[in-house]
Amino acid sequence: MIGPGMWSLIFNYIVGFWNLEAFTNMAGKMDFSSISQRTAMGYYKTIKLNALMISTKRIYGVLVLIGGAVLTYVSFLNLDGLDKRGVVMLRNVLKDNRQGVVCA
Repeated sequence: MIGPGMWSLIFNYIVGFWNLEAFTNMAGKMDFSSISQRTAMGYYKTIKLNALMISTKRIYGVLVLIGGAVLTYVSFLNLDGLDKRGVVMLRNVLKDNRQGVVCA
């Protein structure tokens, strides 16, 4: 019950931080002194939406990279003890083939 809440807290904090960073980067490069207030507020809405999309794209990119790292780690785990019967059967089949016996 605590895990999803903590994950949501961390997720929203990072998205909010990156949202503010993207908004500051975009708004800092614009000059609103020569346009009307209505036009500036329209640009503000567009910049806020773009900043939200940028921060969401970044967090999902990080999640994909972490997921890929976890999948890579899991694929290289050594799980020898799980299927001993299959290994024994494979050894018997290979041993019979080396002696000239054909398995059907």
